[in-house]
Amino acid sequence: MLSLVPFTSPVLVILRLGITGVLTWQLVASMAILIASVLGGLWIVAKLLRIYLLMYGKRPRLREIVRALRAG
Repeated sequence: MLSLVPFTSPVLVILRLGITGVLTWQLVASMAILIASVLGGLWIVAKLLRIYLLMYGKRPRLREIVRALRAG
């Protein structure tokens, strides 16, 4: 089921389409998971960029990053 993992799904789904058939629910699930993970990643990156943009020159620590994500 690596065709549902966001890192491998674009390549594996196209490969599986060429070799065998892909069930419709697997194709829809793969696309939905991929879109959700991209949007979630963009949301996290935008949140961290907004918080740490003014901290130019200072490296954020892991504890600060986790605290910023939990703060909302």
